[in-house]
Amino acid sequence: MKILITGSQGQLGSSLARTFPHALALGRQSLDIADSVAVRDVIQSYRPQVIFNAAAYTAVDQAETEFDQAFRINGKALDVLGESAKICDAIVVHWSTDYVYGASGDKEGIAYQESDAPDPVNRYGESKFAGEQALAASGAAHLIFRCSWVYAKDGHNFLKAMLRLGAQRESVSVVSDQWGVPTSAHWLAASLKQLFDDHSLEQLRQVSGIYHWVPGGETHWAAYATWVFECAGMQVEVRPISSEQWPTAAKRPRNSRLDCGKAKALLGLIQPDWRDEVRHCVRSLVG
Repeated sequence: MKILITGSQGQLGSSLARTFPHALALGRQSLDIADSVAVRDVIQSYRPQVIFNAAAYTAVDQAETEFDQAFRINGKALDVLGESAKICDAIVVHWSTDYVYGASGDKEGIAYQESDAPDPVNRYGESKFAGEQALAASGAAHLIFRCSWVYAKDGHNFLKAMLRLGAQRESVSVVSDQWGVPTSAHWLAASLKQLFDDHSLEQLRQVSGIYHWVPGGETHWAAYATWVFECAGMQVEVRPISSEQWPTAAKRPRNSRLDCGKAKALLGLIQPDWRDEVRHCVRSLVG
């Protein structure tokens, strides 16, 4: 199976490249996803059967003032990617975000389903939702996975920030009124391998669409930090605070719970508990 990976140097892209070592893995220096000509040329020359699009603009707060750039990478680029994929009959696997929800108020303690109307909470969410729409409109076979709170041993993320702060401080203040599920990029890549091992390309074309995909369980950021420190064997006090006590340029949803019933039913994927995946990542980082 010929696989093309875009954004191969990011958190998810690095995990995908390790999981699919025979894929053509291209980082931003090799392929700028916002360069329409380059995207067409690479896809037309390589003619992949599957495209894993891990390229993304992920600076959530900066997207509030750099929306044109965020939209170009997360939204408009999916037009050309999808159209080019359709020409060579490739399946596009793309990752979106829980931030496509929450602008008009969160569902109290209830997980969002794919049938819930998107209502992006910030400009980053708007750009990712635009990408979902562009890919679906292209006519290419596609699997779009909405995830939350992605982390990995590569790149910058909350888990690694907590480990760094825990090595420097006796206590940290962390928001406790935003709920969701930490999602391991390593696990996302492993889930994808399982998916392609268990299904033919034709079977996957038949289930094109949007799916929510995160590990099982739920937590808030402060409890997440507490678990990270426990896994690392660090004696660090976590002080819960409200979102109002930790203002950010981009608003975050209070509820990032995602119902994954559709993915389990149609794709046969399995959810581990989020704590197990965090423990695995922490121990790989601290030995």
